[in-house]
Amino acid sequence: MPGRHGSNNGTLLLPGAAIVANSKRSLVAEFEVLAQDILGLLRQVGNQMVDLSKAAAAVTQAIRAGTAACAHHNVSALQLSPTTCPALATVLKVVLHFADNLLFGLPYASARSLLLRCAIDLGVKLKLIPSSAAAAVAGVDAPFPQLGNFAVSQAYYDNPDSEPVRSLAKLEKLMNLLPQSAALAEQDGAFVAPIARGFSEKFSVLSVLFGIPNPSVNHLQSVAKLWDVADDIHFFCQKNRIMVCASTSTRSKTSQSSPPSLSLSSSLPSSRSKVSLTGFKAPYRISTAEVPPMSMSIANEDAETLSGTLGGYVYPKVDPTDPNLSAYSQSAFAMTCAHVCLTETRARRPPVSIPSPVLVNMYREGLLREYSRYALHSEERRAFKRAIAALDADYPRQNGRSVPAKFGEVLWGERVLCHGMISDVAIIRCRQGLKPVANNLGDDVPFAEYDPSLMFRNLTVCNVVKRLTPGLQVFKYGSASKFTTGRLNGPRLIYWADGTLQSSEFVVAASDVGAHAGMFATGGDSGAWILRKHGVSGLGVVGMLHAYDGEHREFGLFTPMTRILERLHEVTGIEWGVVGVKHGGGTNNDGDDDDDEEQEILGGSETSQSSRQDSGLDYSSSSDIDI
Repeated sequence: MPGRHGSNNGTLLLPGAAIVANSKRSLVAEFEVLAQDILGLLRQVGNQMVDLSKAAAAVTQAIRAGTAACAHHNVSALQLSPTTCPALATVLKVVLHFADNLLFGLPYASARSLLLRCAIDLGVKLKLIPSSAAAAVAGVDAPFPQLGNFAVSQAYYDNPDSEPVRSLAKLEKLMNLLPQSAALAEQDGAFVAPIARGFSEKFSVLSVLFGIPNPSVNHLQSVAKLWDVADDIHFFCQKNRIMVCASTSTRSKTSQSSPPSLSLSSSLPSSRSKVSLTGFKAPYRISTAEVPPMSMSIANEDAETLSGTLGGYVYPKVDPTDPNLSAYSQSAFAMTCAHVCLTETRARRPPVSIPSPVLVNMYREGLLREYSRYALHSEERRAFKRAIAALDADYPRQNGRSVPAKFGEVLWGERVLCHGMISDVAIIRCRQGLKPVANNLGDDVPFAEYDPSLMFRNLTVCNVVKRLTPGLQVFKYGSASKFTTGRLNGPRLIYWADGTLQSSEFVVAASDVGAHAGMFATGGDSGAWILRKHGVSGLGVVGMLHAYDGEHREFGLFTPMTRILERLHEVTGIEWGVVGVKHGGGTNNDGDDDDDEEQEILGGSETSQSSRQDSGLDYSSSSDIDI
């Protein structure tokens, strides 16, 4: 017999705890009834037994009643959320299904808005949406309430016997089946992304996003029919596609781009400039450092359209006294994506430049275009003429193009499918005399304006993150989208590219509650290293960005650094390290030091036996490497 305020297993409950437990059971029961009621309405819509607008109104009214029931409980003490209350996850899933899959177009705009606002009120009542952000989420300053996508975080993995873990297991099982759909194979760039969707990280449910480059009505209807596969997993479809992160600016596109602007602040010119650039801001970083910092723009010297981002520097772990390998220790090496440097050339070892010649010439064309718009003797015309003269002083014209100084040459690169995942890496041998001693973000960008902690040692890479924790907060600085933040997603994204099904780890852009239009990457960011803060002792490198979702730009696909290094070791037999990282300098998923030896490599091979595919890129084979 349990005692007063006791339990059957003999655990004593304090009176306050008993009240909370009873209150929680009571509110959970309310949500269970609510979930069954609105699921019934959804089934009636599916069977065409009720009008869609009337069903949406009935669901809205039912959720409003559930929100009112919360007033009789201390919701702060109950700590209910979709991950702790399956019925609440079902309620939210039904709301999302109506919003994403049923209430399309202007005829249903009002019904959709009312339903979402009602769900937001419930989230605020349960303390899952901060009241300070409720107005933004509810669309007070925007036409409609906002839904957002979030990373599947560690909360879904923590307790092995919990409901979230079971839901995640269902999701992962579905992810093994969904790629067999013809909808993926028929369109290059189509993808399936397992994420969380809702109004905030705490008020969201597991979801499966189908990104289709050109979705048809049949695609939308097919995805909508998946609603009854699982009560706590949401399915939806959007126009989207996976693309490489290299910019594809062309001269015709450049002519339509935004012109350079005059501003009250001045952009510091290169130390070589003899003409003032006051008032002009180049669309690329300009560093006067002897060794270019990480995340500078980069492209091969002859590139017309493709531009990317320098990741960072690597070094050979070789014995300098070994006559066969000693030459490696005399050179410096850098890393970016192969498709950035090799797509537009068939040269054996194409030279590359920093900053990107593509961006420099795009900028010069924009200056010329604006120069020609103004009257002959106007001050504006003279200002643009001075800016063009300064640019030509920094980057002398050769064969009708502005060419920055040579940074190095591509020693090796590959873009091939390896074990179901893309290997997209280029290793650059830096010009003679360049001796990086650290991977540093540089002082030409005020990183502390983005994050106050990014100062001093927190601008330098000190380790390689070996184990990836779902929900881990990361950031990157790309030459196009600049500083962006996000969180690592748990399950991998699956996509169709180059006629083959592929998978990749990915980052979901971080968004403030109520501002869900977060961006993580765009064209021109390929090669940027994904980084995480490591307390006050420096940065950890997580991986290298290679692709993104072209329509919304909120997913950044990356290859973990450990996998890149393993691949490079596999094809060359030479072990390399990340410059500035001590031997064995890795971190586990908690960010603590890891005693396992770091595996970091580089080298050259056309392809391995397991990944022999034609990528359309020009490679140097391992036997051809001459330092």
